[in-house]
Amino acid sequence: MSDHDEVNDDASAAQAEDTGEESAREESAVEEAAGAESTGEEAADVSGITAAPPALAAEAREAAATSDVVTADVVAAGTGATAAATLTRTAEEDEERAAVAYGWTYLAVLGVIFGAIAFLAYSCDSDDPESTMPPSSATTVPAVGDDSAAASPVALAFTVAVGTVTLTGAVPDEGARRQLVDIATARYGDGNVVDQLTIDEATTLTGGTITTSGAATEGDANPEGLQADVVAALGLTDAGVNVSFEAAPLTPVDAEAALAAGKAVLSGELPDQASIDAVVAAAVGVWGDGNVDGAGLTVGDVTWAEGQIRVSGTVDAGDTRGDAFAAALAEASGGATIDLAELTVDSGAEALARSEEQLRAALEANPILFALGSAEIDPASDEILTQAAAAINAAPDVNVEIVGHTDNLGGDAVNERLSASRADAVLARLIELGVDETRLTSRGAGAAEPVADNDTDEGRAKNRRIAFEFEGAE
Repeated sequence: MSDHDEVNDDASAAQAEDTGEESAREESAVEEAAGAESTGEEAADVSGITAAPPALAAEAREAAATSDVVTADVVAAGTGATAAATLTRTAEEDEERAAVAYGWTYLAVLGVIFGAIAFLAYSCDSDDPESTMPPSSATTVPAVGDDSAAASPVALAFTVAVGTVTLTGAVPDEGARRQLVDIATARYGDGNVVDQLTIDEATTLTGGTITTSGAATEGDANPEGLQADVVAALGLTDAGVNVSFEAAPLTPVDAEAALAAGKAVLSGELPDQASIDAVVAAAVGVWGDGNVDGAGLTVGDVTWAEGQIRVSGTVDAGDTRGDAFAAALAEASGGATIDLAELTVDSGAEALARSEEQLRAALEANPILFALGSAEIDPASDEILTQAAAAINAAPDVNVEIVGHTDNLGGDAVNERLSASRADAVLARLIELGVDETRLTSRGAGAAEPVADNDTDEGRAKNRRIAFEFEGAE
């Protein structure tokens, strides 16, 4: 045997020894795999292949990862050795893998849900004025039933007259209406505000306007003041005040004439000095000079149109000066109303006595005249008889006796008959002048009741008379 052959034999022996060791390791790996399968280990173990060459071990691991039961025939490079490794994955491993996959799926679904919630929350917050996101350029469409977008600004119109105001226009609610009425009432007073406001929920105060028009008296600050009050209180726009200012209308005369104890006290405002002079003169003509006080009359911004003079106080029953004064005042004022409602009549004994005396004085100054030796009344005596009738009518609750008197010339029977006839003639004339005949009686006294000396012509003239005696007078 040559050296070369010896060398080859040694190499072959070494290779056979290596091959035997590898075969033994492979058998040991197969036994361990079989033992693992018999004891129910959960995972295929490829660690027993570590003794195989690196390429063989990698192939076995790859095959175990891609098949439930893997048989790997591995041919060892340069030796032709074959190793079989059978790896078994158990049912528990399948369940564990399925659980893991379910868990990931569950988490993915939760992620989608939370993402949707976050998106919706973000969409809702985008309307928040404090949102940090930039505003959308899309046009906002009002929601159905949202009236705010369609609300129209109010347009109020106030109309003023002398001392009053009328409110018109639509307001959004009752509160606004009540506030406007209160503001106007504060300016014009209760009873001077006409409320014609309506409520329209489709209106808004925002951007609203107010105008005031009409007519007012000069110096009246209420129209502009009311406009400013409403603008300040409700935030409306002042659309202008178009009010014409006129001179204040004149107030009708309301003067007074107070009567007491045969005197007249005058007071009140009259249009001018000429009116004052005329009224004072009318009073003096009735009550007499020195019995009229006109110091209370003054000139003012008044007019006789629809004016009045109120006559108050007390007059004696039978005193015709009250009526005469009313007639004189009506003429002096140009037709003003003379109101006698506050004038009372005194029918007391003293008052009746004063009336008798006044009538006596009137008859003495202007006696009733008769034809000589006759009961026929001279027409010149109609004036004094009219005055006597007025005096009697001025004492409506008092009866009056008419008494005829003569002087002492002639016989008593003739004088009594003549005096009675003349008294009857006067009674008849008074009835013609409007005196109630049931209140009148008459008699003839003849020469039995003289008031002067019958020894003189002057005395006898005074005794030839007609007297009026008021029942109940002192």
